[in-house]
Parts: sequence; structure tokens; C-alpha cells
Amino acid sequence: GEVVEVGDGVTRFAVGDKVVLEPGYSSGSSEHDEAGDDHLSSDYQIRGEHSDGLDCELVAMPERLLTPLPEGIDPVAAAAVPLVFLTAWGMVVSRANVQAGETVLVLGGASGVGSAAIQIAKDLGARVVATAGSDEKLALVKELGADAAIDHRDEAWPKAVRAALDGCGCDVVVEHVG
Repeated sequence: GEVVEVGDGVTRFAVGDKVVLEPGYSSGSSEHDEAGDDHLSSDYQIRGEHSDGLDCELVAMPERLLTPLPEGIDPVAAAAVPLVFLTAWGMVVSRANVQAGETVLVLGGASGVGSAAIQIAKDLGARVVATAGSDEKLALVKELGADAAIDHRDEAWPKAVRAALDGCGCDVVVEHVG
């Protein structure tokens, strides 16, 4: 979005600034909120699921729920980033605590959450195997950093995963499609 007006006390943004809106929100006053983990607050909700969404011309947002949109980034593409990366981060970092050197299998690697999980796991130093269901999507997961791309349309895909891992299993499986 674009900032069209700022309220009293706003210090990080000015009229005309391009921003990405956080899709989730909470009261901002819990212990989790103060630690920067709003999504763990008991009152955390997601716009469009628990309340009205953001498909409107104007919306009032607390400053803490805005992030500057970097120059040259397509705002439509950027709008898809926050929720899928928050979901993937919760799975890969908060829940699984993936460490460098571990092996992560990402099912549905070309999806929004899957593509975010690949990038996060790679950034943490993990070896990543991802599944996808078309040649185009298999190429995408490789482009995103997957060390191996497995076609889950093939009924023997679990054997292909094991083969890609030299007969070993995975430390973590990111399964967000089921």
C-alpha cells in the first residue's frame, strides 16, 4: 500500500511511503507482542480469516504492523510474502528449530509456504529436498535453493527422496498441504 495520512505519534512513515501490511494482528500489549512474536499472542488473528480483509481503498493500521516496501519490489508480489513467510518461519524455525547441517523435506515446495520454507531452511544451512508436481514447479524449487527436486506425481516419490538423501531419512518434514 501507500501511506496517504499519518496519525499522531507516527515516526517511521510519511505520506507517500510504500509499505507492506502485516496480515496478522493482535492487541500489541501481550508478553509475546512486546517480544516481537505477535503471532504467538492468544489474541492473534489474521485479516480475511478472523475479521474483514484488506481489499479496500483505505485502511487504518498501527505503525508497528507496517514494513517499508523496498525500491523496485512489485507491490502485488510483496503482498503475498508476509503470511506465507510467517507460516513457514513458524514451522521451520519456531516449531522444528532447524539447524545447519540438518535435512529438510518440503512437500509442495512450489506453493507459497513451501517456497518460503525452502528459502528459510537454506538460509539456516540445511540441506533441502522439495517435492513439486510439474516440470516447471520442479525447476522453481531448484531455483529457490532446493538441493533436490522430486516429482510427487510419481507414486515412488518417497523412494526418490530417500535416494536423493543417499538412503537416509530427513530430520524435518514440512507438510503444510494435508
